[in-house]
Amino acid sequence: MGIAAMTLGIVSLFAWIFPVLGFPISIAGLILGILALVAYKQQKGRAIAGLIMCIIGFALNIGIVVGLVIAGGILEELLPQLMNTY
Repeated sequence: MGIAAMTLGIVSLFAWIFPVLGFPISIAGLILGILALVAYKQQKGRAIAGLIMCIIGFALNIGIVVGLVIAGGILEELLPQLMNTY
């Protein structure tokens, strides 16, 4: 399970660009990483590496969603002003 958590962590570092894919991958990696830490002592390093990468991927997912919401709000306010200028 440590290898699976690390693999999902690596994938989550690339999947944050598409939050629809990034959230489930990060959450699955987090779950597998925690289970690997509890159940398997010999794969502790891989599980920790997977957890760290999944946490970073999850934070990037949250950041891009918040950024898109903020950008949408700004665009919603500016669009009527831009449409009136033409």
